[in-house]
Amino acid sequence: MRKLTLTASAIALTLTMAACKGKEEAPAADTKTEATTTADATINADADLVAAAQKTAASVVSDAWARETAPDAKAGGAFMTIANGTAKDDILVSATAKFAGKVEMHESKTDNGVMVMRPLTDGIPLKAGAVTRLAPGGLHVMFVDLKGPLRAGKEVEVVLTFKES
Repeated sequence: MRKLTLTASAIALTLTMAACKGKEEAPAADTKTEATTTADATINADADLVAAAQKTAASVVSDAWARETAPDAKAGGAFMTIANGTAKDDILVSATAKFAGKVEMHESKTDNGVMVMRPLTDGIPLKAGAVTRLAPGGLHVMFVDLKGPLRAGKEVEVVLTFKES
């Protein structure tokens, strides 16, 4: 197992405030072309992330962030992109954070039309040579029993533990 610490000197888990306002409507364009361009850009970005991770023969974490919480919130979530640069599957097995009583790996998904969230007791699987995105409404790191609110712009330390890399 290898531990990766997200800090200001390494990869910062910077809290960003989720926008409350909706996006302004853009004029209707060729949405098929726009979606294809976005998908192509994502595929290229994924390939670049995996290539960078393969150079280190480890999992590389990028774009880590968490939502700001209300002052009395007892839970919060973190999101990130993880590129597994190894030749074998890996697992994000756990995380620790001094600002939370405990940290769990979670998945949110729709089950019979209802959004449900459940802990992943075996961790978050990371396919070899692939990118896994932890994002709202899907896989995420859950901070439980927060000792204080998560604030926009504040950096916090989170230690991620991987099974293999």
